[in-house]
Amino acid sequence: MLPVTLPQLTKFVDAFIVLDGGSSDQTVNLVRQHGGTVLLQEGSQARYGKWRKSLLEAGRAAGGTHFVWLDADEAFTSNFLLTFRERCQAMKPGQKLILDWLCLWKNPREVRVDESVWTHLSKDFVFCDDGMSSFDSTLLHEGRTPGSNTPDYWIRIPRDEGAVLHFQFAAFERFQMKQAFMRCREWLMKTGPAWEINEKYGITKDDPRAHTEPLPGPWLQGIDQIDTLASREPGLYLTDIQNYFKQHGPAFFESLDIWHVPELKRLFMEQMKRAPQSSPPPGAGKRLIRRATRFMKNRLRFLKLMIS
Repeated sequence: MLPVTLPQLTKFVDAFIVLDGGSSDQTVNLVRQHGGTVLLQEGSQARYGKWRKSLLEAGRAAGGTHFVWLDADEAFTSNFLLTFRERCQAMKPGQKLILDWLCLWKNPREVRVDESVWTHLSKDFVFCDDGMSSFDSTLLHEGRTPGSNTPDYWIRIPRDEGAVLHFQFAAFERFQMKQAFMRCREWLMKTGPAWEINEKYGITKDDPRAHTEPLPGPWLQGIDQIDTLASREPGLYLTDIQNYFKQHGPAFFESLDIWHVPELKRLFMEQMKRAPQSSPPPGAGKRLIRRATRFMKNRLRFLKLMIS
């Protein structure tokens, strides 16, 4: 997705830094062609908080005062160019710009507008540096920007002024493979029981009730090759899952809700000579106990951090 998102990014920022995890495609060349700096990720095990911290430190070393945090599959709408610099200059240290996060569903020009978890979303994308804030050392689902993320620090940008396009859902088959990969990785990292992982990622499956509307033309003006995003291949997500199957066997992952992905179901049946069997979730009582236990662990962890 970088041939689409990088040129759009360069219209907004003075410099950008990409953390590369040892990619074997043209990522590094693309970044350098657009004037970006490439950092090599340390270690292969997921340490997202640590990796984001390294980017923050590199940005500060380069003299940055305002930091935009976008993933490779995200881009600002073009209408935000009109006020972006002015908004940044008016920010105080520690403040963040909150923009609507638009999920483009099965089409890079169509946004979901139904009443679902993928609509009415917003995130913190721009941070005015205070020189002190950092990231927690989390394994998954880390904060987007450093520092406190409470409404006291938020500056909300109206959607008609600017928003962030999220292209992940545009190539929907690739998206389903990515979510299957995420489930497998969490299972290997022992983040929780299979039913809890399935429940967490259940919202990423296809939804026949989804309703979309076309984005206004000016919001996409100048974003080249946008229509190519709908046909992206599963790529390394499939390769990684195939390697997981080789290392652990497909039956190891049978309790995960990944078999709606045709290629994965085919691989399972080829190796196991049968169809995968779904694993029913536990009763409400067991789910409640698990959530209460996890809440208490997180609470204790928070208190320890406050004390230290």
